Amino acid sequence: MKVVITLLILGLLLIHGEVLCVLLISIYILLGEALQCHKTIYLGENYFIYSVLNCTNNEDRCIIQLFTDVTYRYMYGCATQEDCLNENLVLKVEKCCDTDLCNDGVSEVSLMEAERKKKCDGWGGAPEEV
Repeated sequence: MKVVITLLILGLLLIHGEVLCVLLISIYILLGEALQCHKTIYLGENYFIYSVLNCTNNEDRCIIQLFTDVTYRYMYGCATQEDCLNENLVLKVEKCCDTDLCNDGVSEVSLMEAERKKKCDGWGGAPEEV
């Protein structure tokens, strides 16, 4: 689709001048593909699946969040810039990034911390859907 629009822009630039070219460039930008992020879907107990999620227009970041309430669990998905700044006692933003599939892991320190908490608290959970 983008190739066709690009060829149309070049053709109209040569034939009809700048006005139509600017219009088509605007359409080209608006038709840009959505950001893609890794997503976890929690199925209960220790079972979860990973998938790829196409983010909505207002979600311009991929995120990994660590919930530190009763069950320590990582959640992967799409987010806004505001979501990336939103931390509290039970929510830690582990990673926030703005390129396709950039939320593909967590730090080794956080993994060790979650494992330690699971053993201490008797938790056996897994990541959950954002």
